[in-house]
Amino acid sequence: MNLRFTVVETTLNRAEFRWKWLRFLRHTFLLGIILCLLVLLFGGAIAFGWITSKALATTFFALLAVLGLIAWAVIVIGVAAGATDRSWLAAALERVDRRLPSPLRCALPNKPAACWPKKRHRRRFPRRRSWLIC
Repeated sequence: MNLRFTVVETTLNRAEFRWKWLRFLRHTFLLGIILCLLVLLFGGAIAFGWITSKALATTFFALLAVLGLIAWAVIVIGVAAGATDRSWLAAALERVDRRLPSPLRCALPNKPAACWPKKRHRRRFPRRRSWLIC
């Protein structure tokens, strides 16, 4: 395997892992915010005297804990099984990391080599190209 392709693939894999980790954290924090709001609303209902039964409060908190764990397990499975769009990820990496080759998207499998910037190549070496033709 080409060393350049190995570097690109390693960088893409690392970025994909980070992207999945960020998605996991974002969804987990959102779940935590929703659960905290439900607990605050329930506490407000207790403070205003709308809920006076201890059994109802215990049942609510137990149900909230079970539903929170189930939702968190769904988040873990969904983020781990989800696939990121590698061409989008490659484009994002091109904008950030200048060490990588310019058309990183072309180094991905099943991408044509026609996406290399031919115009820029022609502008960089105009004399050499004309010398090769003559």
